[in-house]
Amino acid sequence: MKGILRQTIYVLVVLTGLFGCQQKESAVEKENVSEQLDDVLADSTAEASVKNMRHTEADGLFDDFIYQFMRDADLQRERIDFPIKVSSDGKAVTISEKAWTFDSIFSETDEYTEILDGKNAEQTPCDSNLRKVELEVVDLQKERVKIYHFVRRAPYWRLASIDEHGFDFDDNHDFFAFYGKFSNDEKFQLAHVHDPFYFKTFDSDNFQEIEGWVPAESWMAYRTYLPNNKLINTIYDGRRPVSNYRTFIFGSPSSGVSCTLIFKRERNVWNLVRMEN
Repeated sequence: MKGILRQTIYVLVVLTGLFGCQQKESAVEKENVSEQLDDVLADSTAEASVKNMRHTEADGLFDDFIYQFMRDADLQRERIDFPIKVSSDGKAVTISEKAWTFDSIFSETDEYTEILDGKNAEQTPCDSNLRKVELEVVDLQKERVKIYHFVRRAPYWRLASIDEHGFDFDDNHDFFAFYGKFSNDEKFQLAHVHDPFYFKTFDSDNFQEIEGWVPAESWMAYRTYLPNNKLINTIYDGRRPVSNYRTFIFGSPSSGVSCTLIFKRERNVWNLVRMEN
């Protein structure tokens, strides 16, 4: 590009000389041409530098990386280990860089969800030392889980492989199956609310906490919207679920919805025991 610009300006100068204007050209005009060339070349270099920085600078938090990965096709292609292994129900194929098509994962939805292990679980860790993250896209209708396996090879996050399977082959299979029914079947939902359940919220007028025990029969008056199609779950550094509690956090920035539900498993049966919004 720089070579073309220099050649173009050189030709213009030569043509000007052929028409007898070269000798009449003032020192000011020469200076203007030089300044314009410098400006064009500087803009071109700066643009290329910004693009390169976006794709080569060290990654920080995984959440920042995945936000860009789902929206920037060039960055996504650069951060995949090609040929990438993609498995479906145990049958694996490899996809070359040429055959890869951009995957927006869950960037097209406004909802966010997070399923944590435990009743006092902490949310997404702001930890730049993470080395492995599994991003699960859970399809409640089809009862399928698609897992994107990311690894950090300092200083960059990379997509190493993709695995898709049914609920039966997932560590969270019983909770996924339970929640799929809980969010889509009203009768099933009512039958799996602990009596009583704990409710906590804030008064929008004075921002004071309102909390207490509520009988299960009042659930319909307290319940909120529940995601019932697809869920996103993130497993950090192989921290697979092991307890009898699940903390389910979900929300929508555009609608202002934000809620936390805590479920407890007793005798292999899940029930809602707490709700906060």
